[in-house]
Amino acid sequence: MKRKLVAMTLAAVMGLSVAACGSSGDDKPANDGNKTEDNTGDCHKKYILYKCIYTHLLNEYLSLSHYVLDGRTPDGNYEIQKSHNILYCDTEAFKKVKHIQFPKQYVLKTEIENRIVKPIENYFAIKIESDTKKKWVNNINDFINERKYFIQYFSYMLKKIRPKIILVVVAYGFDRMVLCEVAHRFHIPVVELQHGMMGPMHIAYNFYKKLKLRSFPDYIFTFGQYEKEHTRFPIPDAHIIPTGYPELESNYNKCKKKKGSKKVILFISQTLVKIAQFANAVAQGVDASKYEVIFQLHPFEYSSWEKTIGKYLTHPNIKVIGSFNHTIYESLAQADWVVGNYSTVLSEAQMFNVKVAILKFDMYKVSSYLYKNGYAILVDSPEKLLKEIEEDTFQPNREVSLFEKNSLEKMQQSIDKIIEINESC
Repeated sequence: MKRKLVAMTLAAVMGLSVAACGSSGDDKPANDGNKTEDNTGDCHKKYILYKCIYTHLLNEYLSLSHYVLDGRTPDGNYEIQKSHNILYCDTEAFKKVKHIQFPKQYVLKTEIENRIVKPIENYFAIKIESDTKKKWVNNINDFINERKYFIQYFSYMLKKIRPKIILVVVAYGFDRMVLCEVAHRFHIPVVELQHGMMGPMHIAYNFYKKLKLRSFPDYIFTFGQYEKEHTRFPIPDAHIIPTGYPELESNYNKCKKKKGSKKVILFISQTLVKIAQFANAVAQGVDASKYEVIFQLHPFEYSSWEKTIGKYLTHPNIKVIGSFNHTIYESLAQADWVVGNYSTVLSEAQMFNVKVAILKFDMYKVSSYLYKNGYAILVDSPEKLLKEIEEDTFQPNREVSLFEKNSLEKMQQSIDKIIEINESC
């Protein structure tokens, strides 16, 4: 019998923290949650099944037996998963059952300031505010103490399951960094699945030289060649494997291009007021008989957008979409233009034969490879975007795809090869 493979997703935790990294905004519940009927005959969902867009297709495809380990959401709850292989990470219960308790340790504020804060201030010629320093001190001390419990928890789990390989999403999450460290003690290879923008601007993946870090994965499966060639990973180049993005590939095959009577300008929200204001200005400037403006909310905004950015989306020609029942890929299939700041969706849009515009503010340089390589244009005002849309002369680079094809097959092949290499050592 094959030894277990652990597919680590921590999907619920990851799904609620990926905005700073440019999520595609589509971690969503599955549509086949159980339903119950009340006495009036009305049908309502008892619960909605959650699925992680980075792992659920791989979970269904893998030929090896495996578990999916999921964590709590920031509000302390667990998402009900569709997978039958789910395990829920619960360190608190583990502490109680195993009667584990460590004495609290604290690093002095002066030590943190001297070893961490001041070098950062000096290097970047900045002044870090006192409130931020205080948060850093508290967070560092929390991490130091929590790390002990995670080491015990993951050590116990890996001894029981004895996996041949571990897959993680968002490897720079604190608990996953500790998992990497523990896995290396057990000589178990760790692979990270790319979840969003990488490239030269992402601080978690760019290092000044190759390093052997206990808390960093051994391998990374990237969306395509771009990430491998333009990100300064600390691991060997041979360990960076372009495999593609299963969720995008699957939805591209499902969502055929839908053309309406009007051209569609799709704005991708990232909880930034500026994007909403920009979209409203464009809606005011276009001919409503020729163009429709769609504003796709980030999942973070579904329940709160009317209070946070609703007052900026007042034009009647703006259609706001914020529902788990309507995917970002359905919107991309409708769109003629896709407009955003630094979302991964701006890369994914390349698959859908649309034109992409990057808004020149905030973190736009994260998407610089798109406008520097002809995949997108850079605009700094609604007037500039309107001019580009009306003239319609931009011809995007379609010669090289940013995403590998046959992603699930490539992932399975790479996993098998990594296991084989590790067992031969």
